[in-house]
Amino acid sequence: MIMIIIIIIIIIRIIIRAAVRILRTSDKPANVDRETLVELRSKHPDPPSDRPNFTPPRSAPSQVSEEQVRRQLRSFPAGSSGGPNSIRPQHLLDLVTCAEIGTGLITAITSLINLLLTGSHGQARL
Repeated sequence: MIMIIIIIIIIIRIIIRAAVRILRTSDKPANVDRETLVELRSKHPDPPSDRPNFTPPRSAPSQVSEEQVRRQLRSFPAGSSGGPNSIRPQHLLDLVTCAEIGTGLITAITSLINLLLTGSHGQARL
């Protein structure tokens, strides 16, 4: 139960930090319309016609097992710092070894990694 409360506190801190960052900026998201698309294409033109096309590999995409994910989480040195979201590798390791949620979480993390490895996670569209 204490672990779940700690997780909720970490998530709330991340959300509050992101909200404050959004409120303090004058930036706003780009409109999703034809005008924005035209402007983006003017800044990022099509590649030259003589550039070779990328051919995706014909082999099956790599996949990882839950044990490989666990092993990689354990491989971080003790005290490793977190990324921009302040989640440290130790936080994830503590979560995946938690009796209440560990099994489901490691399955979810592994599924996400495998989905990303397939490259079929969708593309942005206008």
